[in-house]
Amino acid sequence: MDIGRRGSRAGRSGRSRSTRREWVGGRVVTPFYVTEGGPHRPELILWLELPEQVVVFFELTEPGSAPGSFGASLVKAMESPLIGPPRRPGAVRVKDARLAAEVRRVLPGVPVEQAATPELDQALELLSEAAERDGPPVRHSYFEDGRVGARAVADLFRSAKLLYQLAPWKTAGDDQILRVDIPALGVEAACLSIIGALGESLGLILFPSLEAFERYLDAADAPHSPGAPADMGTSLLSLEFEAGSDLPPEMYREVLEHGWPVAGKRAYPVVRHVDRDCVLRPLTEVDVRIASACAASLAAFFSKHADLFREDASGKPVCESYFNEEDLEVRFTLPYEAGECFPANAGAERRPAASGAEPATTPAPSHAIDEKLVDRMSRYARKRFGTKWVASASAAFRDPDSDEGLRGPWVFYHHGLEGKPVAQWFLEEQGDRLSHEERAWLQAQRSAWLSIWETQDVVPGRSVTLRDLLTGETRVVWDTTVSKSLAKRDAVLARVVDHEGVSVLCGLYPRSLPPQVAEAVLRRVRGRLRRQSGIPVDRLRDERIGRYLIARWEDALEEADLLARRPRRVVNTDGDPLLLTMDHFRFEPANRTEIRRRLASAPDVEVASEAEDPESVFVFSKPSGRTPGGWERTLTGRVVLSGEAMTLETNSVPRADALRAFLERVLGPLITHRVREHTDPIAALQARRNAGDSPAEPAPSEEKDALVLEVKAKHYAGWLDHPLPALDGRTPRETVRSKAGRRKVDLLLREMENHEARVPAERRFDFDPIRRELGLSEGPS
Repeated sequence: MDIGRRGSRAGRSGRSRSTRREWVGGRVVTPFYVTEGGPHRPELILWLELPEQVVVFFELTEPGSAPGSFGASLVKAMESPLIGPPRRPGAVRVKDARLAAEVRRVLPGVPVEQAATPELDQALELLSEAAERDGPPVRHSYFEDGRVGARAVADLFRSAKLLYQLAPWKTAGDDQILRVDIPALGVEAACLSIIGALGESLGLILFPSLEAFERYLDAADAPHSPGAPADMGTSLLSLEFEAGSDLPPEMYREVLEHGWPVAGKRAYPVVRHVDRDCVLRPLTEVDVRIASACAASLAAFFSKHADLFREDASGKPVCESYFNEEDLEVRFTLPYEAGECFPANAGAERRPAASGAEPATTPAPSHAIDEKLVDRMSRYARKRFGTKWVASASAAFRDPDSDEGLRGPWVFYHHGLEGKPVAQWFLEEQGDRLSHEERAWLQAQRSAWLSIWETQDVVPGRSVTLRDLLTGETRVVWDTTVSKSLAKRDAVLARVVDHEGVSVLCGLYPRSLPPQVAEAVLRRVRGRLRRQSGIPVDRLRDERIGRYLIARWEDALEEADLLARRPRRVVNTDGDPLLLTMDHFRFEPANRTEIRRRLASAPDVEVASEAEDPESVFVFSKPSGRTPGGWERTLTGRVVLSGEAMTLETNSVPRADALRAFLERVLGPLITHRVREHTDPIAALQARRNAGDSPAEPAPSEEKDALVLEVKAKHYAGWLDHPLPALDGRTPRETVRSKAGRRKVDLLLREMENHEARVPAERRFDFDPIRRELGLSEGPS
C-alpha cells in the first residue's frame, strides 16, 4: 500500500538525508475498537519505507504482547514486504529505547536512530480513513450490539427526561463541578460538570477525577498544531441531549418502537464514552447505568439545592446520597474539594478507579512489576530459607500443581516463614533497593486478603464487579481473561489487589462454585470466625483463616465432583423413577364412539383433540398444589385412539399400572391389552451422546427468543405466591417476612440468576423486578 509522500519531511526539516532507504517503525494504538471478545483497542505494528512512505508491513496485536514481537515483525517485513522483493533497510528509526533494543538484536550493524516518528501518525490516519471509507457501514443502536439491555436504556430515558425538564444548565456554570461517588459501579471521587450554560450542548460530563478535569481544561486551552495527534488529557463519559432529527435513523426508530419517554423534540439522550485521543469507546451497560444514575440523582440534588449553583451562592459544603429503585447509591459532594471533609468519602482513594473512565483493560504495568519482584523474592527466599520453603508453603493445597493461579501469591504474601511472609521479610531487608513503584506494589499486595467473592456484573473481555461475601467490600476488577469465563453470581476464591486506584485479581483458585455450594462453605467459615456478617478484613489476612478457606473450598469441590460421578436418579413429581411407558390396546372400530364417550365423561380426563380429528387424544391429570388462582394440575398420562389401536403413554411404571387399571375398569370388554413398551430417556440420551449424535440446536431467531422470554415471564408471573419445596412449602412472599427467610429466598434467586447468566442474552430473564417486589434489591438484610 503506497500512502504517498505527504508530510514525509514532517518533524525532520533542516536535516540532510542520504540516499539510503530508511525504515520507520513503531507500535501504535489503533484509532478504532474491536468488539469481538469484548470491546478493546488492539495495537498496530507498522513499518514504513522512506522516502516513498510505502507500508512494507503491518500487523494487529493485543496490547502488552510478548517481548521481542516488535523485532520479529521487522524480520517478517524484510523477508516478505507488502511491496517489492525481500530487502534490508539502510537505517532504522523508532521512537523509544525499548523498540530500538529489539531492532538492534535482530539487525546488528545497521544504524538505529531513536527519534520522533510523525510519519507513523500520518500513515495511521490514512489507514483509518481508508477503513472508514471502505469498511462495512456502522449500525447505530442504543443496545450497542446486545451489550446494553432494554431495561438499562428505558431507565436512561426516564432519568434523562427528568433532568432535561429541570434544566440545571440554566443556573449552573460548567466550572461548578461536583464530586460523584457510585460505589457499587466502581465510580469513586469522579468529577461531574454540567454543560449547557452557553446554550450549546446540554447535559453532563463525568471525568475520572478532579485531576482529569483539570488536564481536560489545560488541553482545551493549549494551542493545537495541525497534524498533531488529538489529546483531551483524559477520557470522559458524557450524557448529552440531541434533536430527534440529528439521531441516526436506527436509534430514532428504536425510540419510537419502544416508546421511551422524551421531554421534547431536542431532548433525546445520547451517552458517549470517549478515550483520551477522542476515539469513541463502545458503550457497556455499566456506562449507561452510570449516566442514568447521575442524571436521576442530579435532578433530585438540583431540585433541592438549586441556590448553591447561582453565581452569588454561598453556604456550607453539602454531601448527600440518593438511591434509585435498586437501592443503588449515588453520592454528590459540592464543592468537589470538600469531599474529604465527609466521612462517607473516606478511603475512596484506595478503592477502584471510576468505571466511567480509564482504564479500558487490566493495567499491564502492575503485572510486569509483580513478575520482576516475584523473581527477585524467589532468589531471596531460597538464599534466606533454603530450597524447601516453597514446598512448606504449598502444603496448604492438596494438589499444588493444579492451583498455580492462587498458590503463587499465597506462598509470597500469606504463608509465614519464621512468623512473616516472604514479601514482608524482603521488604524489611531489601526495601531500600526497591523503587518507589515497587514498594507501592508490595504494600498493595500485603494489604490484599483471601476471601470468597461473588460476581455481581460482568463486561466480557473487560471487567467484572465482585462483592466480598464475608466483608461486604465491592470491587470493579479489570481483567480481560477472567471476565470472559465468569457468569453472574459465580463464587470465586480470590485475592483482589488495589493499586493506584485500580483493582486487579492477583490470586484466583481455578474453579468457581455456584451460589448454593458456596453458601455451604460460607456457613462453615462464618462459624469458624464466629460472625455472620461484616467480618473485618484483618481477620482474613490471618494465614490460619486463609488455610481454612482453601481447605473448605477444596472440600466443596471434591463433594461436587463425587456427586457429578454418581448415577443420576431422575424421578417424576410422584417420586417414581422416570421410565417412558407405552401400553398398546386393540378395539373394534364400531366401538370407537362409545370409547370416546366413556373417556370424555370420566373424572380427571380431558379431550385434547377436535371431534372430527381422526386421531382422538385424551389427557389424564390430577391436582398437585394450591396457587392464588386455584389448584394447579399435573399431567399424568395420555391416551391416543388411532384406527383400531389405542395407546396409553405415561412416564413411570406405577402411573402406567394405575391408568391401565382405570381404563380396563371404565372401558371393560371394549378394549384388549396387547403389549407394554419401556424406554429409559436418560440412557437413550447418553447413548446418543456417546455415538456423537447430538441433536442440532435450533437456529436462533428473534421470534423464538421472544417466545422463550414470554414463556419465562408467564412462569415467573405467579412465582412470588407459589408454594415451593425449596422453601418448605411456603411462597417466596411469605418467606421473606423473616430475616432467615430473606436469606433463603435471596440464595434461591442467586442460584436462578447464576443459571440464567449462562443463557444467551436474547433469552435471559431479568429477575430484578422480582427482587424489587420482595425488597431484595441488595440481598437479604
